[in-house]
Amino acid sequence: MNRLHAPRALLALLLTLPWAGPVLASLTLFDNLAQDGDYYVSITNTDWSAQGFSTAAGAVMLNEVEVALYNDSGTGGDFAIELWNSTGTGGTPGTRLAQLFQGGAGLLGSDSSDSFEINGLSLALAAATDYYLVVRGIDLDALSEIKWTYADSALGTGLPADYTQTTDSGPSWGVPVQDNPQKMRIEATATAPVPGTLALLGLGVVALVRRRLPRSWPRSAVARG
Repeated sequence: MNRLHAPRALLALLLTLPWAGPVLASLTLFDNLAQDGDYYVSITNTDWSAQGFSTAAGAVMLNEVEVALYNDSGTGGDFAIELWNSTGTGGTPGTRLAQLFQGGAGLLGSDSSDSFEINGLSLALAAATDYYLVVRGIDLDALSEIKWTYADSALGTGLPADYTQTTDSGPSWGVPVQDNPQKMRIEATATAPVPGTLALLGLGVVALVRRRLPRSWPRSAVARG
C-alpha cells in the first residue's frame, strides 16, 4: 500500500466498522411493580390519577409502559393512558403530551395482581425532565371504575417520585406526594456512543496527525530557556 494513503485507509476502516456507530442502551426509568401493596385508587370519568417519573441525562426514547391496572367489576367503556408534562401549579400535570393508549376497560384483568402493558412505543423525551403518566376514564359506565394498585412504600427504581389526583377531569390537581406511589414500569432507550469506538477513532486521528508531522523540527523552532 502506498504509504501516503495509509492514514486515510485507516480512518476509512474505523469509520466503516459495524460497531463504530452509537448503540441503544436500555434504561428502566421507573419500576415498583414488585413492591408489596394491593390497595388501589379508583379511576373514573372525573377522577384521574397521575404518577410521576423522571428521565436521565442524554437522549431518551420511551418504548414500553406497564401499569398495575385491573377491572374486577366488569366495568365497560374506555380508559386512556397518557403522558403529561409537570408544568402545572406546584409541579402537577400541566399539558398532555401524548396518548399512549385508549381502549376498552374489558381489556384489563380482574385481579389486583394484574397489569396492563403497552409495547412498541417510540416517543422522544427530553433529558433530565419530570413527566407524569396519567390514567383517566373516558366513557366508563356510570358509577363504575377501574383500579390502579399502589405500593406500601416508596421503594423501587426511579423513586421517590410525585403522585397526584384530580377529581374534576384535570383543571385542578392535588398537592403531589411521594409516599405510597402508584405501581408501574417505564422502559426507555438512550443513544450513547460506544467507549471503545471513541478510543479507536482517537487512535486513528493521532496516527493521521503523526503522519503529517515532519520527522524533525528545525533547531530555530526550539524554545530555549
